[in-house]
Amino acid sequence: MNARRALFFRARMTGRDDDALRWTEEALEVAAAHDMVPWHNELQTFRAIALAATGRLDEALEQVEAAHHAAPAIGSPALVAWAGAVRGCLLAAEDPRAGRAASDVAVRACEDLDYPIGSGVGRRTLGALALRDGELDAARDHLRRALDAYSGLGYAAEVALSLRWLARLAQASGRPDAVDVLLRAGGGARGDVVEDVLRPAALDRRAGPPPPLTEALVLARSL
Repeated sequence: MNARRALFFRARMTGRDDDALRWTEEALEVAAAHDMVPWHNELQTFRAIALAATGRLDEALEQVEAAHHAAPAIGSPALVAWAGAVRGCLLAAEDPRAGRAASDVAVRACEDLDYPIGSGVGRRTLGALALRDGELDAARDHLRRALDAYSGLGYAAEVALSLRWLARLAQASGRPDAVDVLLRAGGGARGDVVEDVLRPAALDRRAGPPPPLTEALVLARSL
């Protein structure tokens, strides 16, 4: 099961979302067969993410609602918070107000638990919604916090994805110099459920080598 879980992440990072969905479904079968309830719950959220990425949003919402409903009985606050963060993002696709409210609750739960992976997803969702609405100060706060959550973990792939959202903030703020640096730092990483679900306008990839990460982080935090 752990191998399939790792293959899910690998497929997401390389844009092979059909493969990612297949790996989650196989892993779910293993978890169910061996009565691995916490793993099964987490894998349901991964399947929801993969379903959303392949355009099957209604099924994704059903899956994440099931995971979120079942999580409290497992006795893991982290599972509840994580399912809540994914749920908030998926809800935002059809109902931004409900998605914002659910993400806010999930972020607070994740931060109370010191669970930065969940808070990063929630903060990126809130930042993306604020950016869509032209609320640049709120977007700046949420996206910086998402970046800090992932950089504190040394989670390079999620740092890159967060830098790409901050490049969108730079564009909205009239900072073309920062857009160039942050996009090159963000590179072509894939696997952001917030991008998959909220589908922001594409930003052109910039030619040239990526800047030093420390330079990109300083610039992102100065926006």
